[in-house]
Amino acid sequence: MAKEILIGAAAAGSVITLILAISAVGVPRWIDYSTTSLLGTMRTYRGFWQKCVELNNNVACTEIQHTDKKDFEVATIVMMAFGMIAILVAFINMIVYPGKENARRRAAVASVVAGAFFLIAVSIYGGMAKKEFGLVVAEYYGASFALAIVSLFFSLINAIIFTVTLDYIPWIKDGS
Repeated sequence: MAKEILIGAAAAGSVITLILAISAVGVPRWIDYSTTSLLGTMRTYRGFWQKCVELNNNVACTEIQHTDKKDFEVATIVMMAFGMIAILVAFINMIVYPGKENARRRAAVASVVAGAFFLIAVSIYGGMAKKEFGLVVAEYYGASFALAIVSLFFSLINAIIFTVTLDYIPWIKDGS
C-alpha cells in the first residue's frame, strides 16, 4: 500500500515538474531588475520570448524574435525542452506500465536525465546571462530562473522516490 502511494506521488511529481518547467520557459522572468532615474523606478524583466519594461505602472513589452535570441538562450531553451521530454518519458512509463518494476527503473533514469538537462540549462543561463547582460548579483535572476531550479530538484526527488519503490536494488542486495 505504501509503495503504491509513493509511486503515485512520484508520478504526480513528474506532472508538477513538467508544469514548472513549461512555466519556467514560458514566463518572461528569467531576469528581473529595477533601476532608479529621474523619471522614477524602472523595472525590466526578460524571458525567452519577451522583454518588458515597467515605468510608473505602465508596461511596454516587445517580442524577442528568434534571430534576436542569443546563443546561450537558445541552448537553455533546448536543454529545458530535453528535460521536459525526459520527465514526460518518466510519466508515460508510469501510466502505460503501472506497477512494473522496469517502468519504475526507466522512470528513475528518465528523472535523473531530466534533472541533468535542467542543471545544464540553469548553468548555461546563470553563467552566460551574468556576462551578456552585465549582471553582478544573483538577485537579478527572476522567478522563471527559480522555477527551472525547482524543476531540477523535483526531478531528482522523483528519481529518488522511483528508486526507493524498486523491489530489487542490486547494491543493497549484494551487500557491496
